[in-house]
Amino acid sequence: MSRRRDDSMFASELQLEDYLAAHPELLNFVIVRQAPTTLRNGWLDVLGIDEHATLDNAELKYLSTCGSTMGQLLDYAHWMQPLTMNDIVDLAAQGEHPIDLPAVFEERFGKPLPKQLRPPYPALNKAARQLSRPACITQLVH
Repeated sequence: MSRRRDDSMFASELQLEDYLAAHPELLNFVIVRQAPTTLRNGWLDVLGIDEHATLDNAELKYLSTCGSTMGQLLDYAHWMQPLTMNDIVDLAAQGEHPIDLPAVFEERFGKPLPKQLRPPYPALNKAARQLSRPACITQLVH
């Protein structure tokens, strides 16, 4: 499912993030908002985990350039490579909007959080797709 965004719908990245968090039915994954990283950018806007334990990340941009978004997504994808499920559970609990990832995952997908992560390659694919988009609001809906 894909939804187009009306330019007047969100006045900021935070409003878009709040909207996505308030409407989990739009997403194919559980989101962790503002997850802390060790990168210079500091916070990952949206870290997603789908029902198969595949990580995805999204950098929300409002009135910004696609080039900077591409760089951030690639940095985050590289940073995510060595993470374990325990790391992700810890990140979810430490973010600006902490969640109990195992509980939220089970509520969303009706099964326990897997013990192992699948590789986060969708983040790289999403970054590559951004190159051909004129607007740089990351589309989270698959």
